[in-house]
Amino acid sequence: MNLVTLLLYFALGGAMFFLPFDLIRVQGFSATMAGAAMLPVAVIMGLFSGLAGHLADRFGARLSPAFGPVLAGIGLGLLALPGSGTGFVDGPLAGMTVLAIGMTLAVGPLTAAVMGAVEPARAGVASGVNNAVARIAGLLAVALLSALMSSVSVDRVGGPSARMLFGEVMAGRTFHSGAVAAFHAAFRVVMLVCAACAVAAGIVGGPDRADARRAGRQSRALELTFGMSARGGKRPGDRRGQSLSKRSNHLPMA
Repeated sequence: MNLVTLLLYFALGGAMFFLPFDLIRVQGFSATMAGAAMLPVAVIMGLFSGLAGHLADRFGARLSPAFGPVLAGIGLGLLALPGSGTGFVDGPLAGMTVLAIGMTLAVGPLTAAVMGAVEPARAGVASGVNNAVARIAGLLAVALLSALMSSVSVDRVGGPSARMLFGEVMAGRTFHSGAVAAFHAAFRVVMLVCAACAVAAGIVGGPDRADARRAGRQSRALELTFGMSARGGKRPGDRRGQSLSKRSNHLPMA
């Protein structure tokens, strides 16, 4: 599952880093409009994360980490399609919406699957390691994809000043048509790489024949992650209270 986290957050980190540059430098968005273009991710994840948890509890914690990243990969691929000069509706809206749905299906159940893969006493350690992997994935994405984007852009522009023009486009100091077109072409390559990484995460996180013990741990982890069970509607704390109550009935009387 850590490999799924690495691939998925590599894709997400790279896309979210380079998308504002393309929206502002190529599409002509203001900084405020570029930030607003990313709102679908926050809104959809905020509204429907609980529903994603119920679906994962009903159909299995391994299904969402398989289907969600693939859907996120489709959304990232859609972000590579718009040409220069598009608006919000005919530009990033469709890709961001599909990406948001995919991440909503993947993130919570993925965390639950990681926590459920270990004994309950080590669930906190597993969650911490998973978060560290996600942060490292974002760092690797910015470093590696920056090199890829620079290389593609420089190759398309050509000449001794190509690398300087790439830097000026990133900084917003030039509107040289050839440099801007090369930058957008490089952005498309980066988005397709991110899409491929997200789909690969879905393939790696696909369902397998996990034994009943692991499935049980994942179900308990889902209850801890989302606060309640889809089957019974009871909070984990209620179950612990019942367990403590039953245990107290067996204590020796003074």
